[in-house]
Amino acid sequence: GTPYETKTLQFFPCLNILDTKHFSNEYKYKMRYCDPIKTHWGWKFEGLSNAKELHEMISKFMIRRLKKDVLKDLPPKIRSVIPMRIKASDRRLYDDADSELELAILNKDKNALSKLEALKQASFKAKRNSMIDWIKEYLEINDKLVVFIWHKESCEILENEFKGSSVSITGSTPAKDRQKIVEEFQTNPKIKLFIGQIKSAGVGLTLTKSKAVAFLEFGTTAPGMEQAEDRVHRISQEADSVLAYYLIMENSIDEQIMKVLNRRNKDLKKVMDDKDEDLFAPEKELNFSELILNEYIQDKKLK
Repeated sequence: GTPYETKTLQFFPCLNILDTKHFSNEYKYKMRYCDPIKTHWGWKFEGLSNAKELHEMISKFMIRRLKKDVLKDLPPKIRSVIPMRIKASDRRLYDDADSELELAILNKDKNALSKLEALKQASFKAKRNSMIDWIKEYLEINDKLVVFIWHKESCEILENEFKGSSVSITGSTPAKDRQKIVEEFQTNPKIKLFIGQIKSAGVGLTLTKSKAVAFLEFGTTAPGMEQAEDRVHRISQEADSVLAYYLIMENSIDEQIMKVLNRRNKDLKKVMDDKDEDLFAPEKELNFSELILNEYIQDKKLK
């Protein structure tokens, strides 16, 4: 499992249980390893510092078993970022939401984060037609596909488009129905598409009848995304390799989300594996949406 997903400070309770001698004082831990920043309101501990030292300390009592090392018969996993072709009329939907967020930032509007959420949904809507075409083209050549979304509304759009050939699991799916839905996807040749909400379907399911997963929207943690990928990358997978596609709109909030997920992943990998590793082959932790907003402001050069 993953002992923590985002902030390095989240690792302390686990370390305190395992090695009380060296990790007895939470404040000292934060000052040493959580990149302390003094502000007008006090200390903030939202990043990572002295990563190599921390990795060496935990290596004395941690056995890190990665799936690639333990399950030798699992095929390799390949990530691919796919830019969608966006029609001018669809792009205008996104640009309108983009302008609203820019204006909210410039006016120091307290509702900027809600405008950011609207922009993320506008990105899905703008690339919706292109993504649906991509899925249809994929399924003309391949037998089955798993797709992940974040918003329930996105799931409903896909369900309507692929009615009769898809199944889905979201936060509102009763627990007693989940395995039945998985079996339907795994065994029914008429069911080509599995639609899953990342938080609800990203763990605990085996969807190996597909050799690929496509993300139409993004989650909020790198480990969460990798867990969702691994619904098809499991021990019963028969394909030589499995593919994880990330369908994005260029010059959009999608790219800023990917940058933040990369930074989160880098901090985690430095501590756990002493590696500087990107989630997608080519910071400091705040609330995920605030991080995206900061990235947006920086890219737009807004003040």
